[in-house]
Amino acid sequence: MLTNATESRNHWLRVRLRGHRSNRDGIGARILLVTDSGSQWNHVTTSVGYAGSSEPEVHFGLGRNSLVRTLEVWWPSGTRQSLQNLTADRRIEIEEPQ
Repeated sequence: MLTNATESRNHWLRVRLRGHRSNRDGIGARILLVTDSGSQWNHVTTSVGYAGSSEPEVHFGLGRNSLVRTLEVWWPSGTRQSLQNLTADRRIEIEEPQ
């Protein structure tokens, strides 16, 4: 794993999904993140270009926001999951409800 050693006052959140009914890595899941500054959408994929791939983890840059008000996951199985008030600057793993 690479680590950015640059000092910054900005915050971040990394999300890894673990599917049960959907595929194991949650590939295809859509994620909505909401902070006081606005919202961001992303999706889980390992496809980043021709003959390239990346880890199935989603990285959100939060700027000055140290709290995620809402994080919603739409799993490929159709399940919708919502988490509230997550602290920043960490990696979280979310398991799909069975």
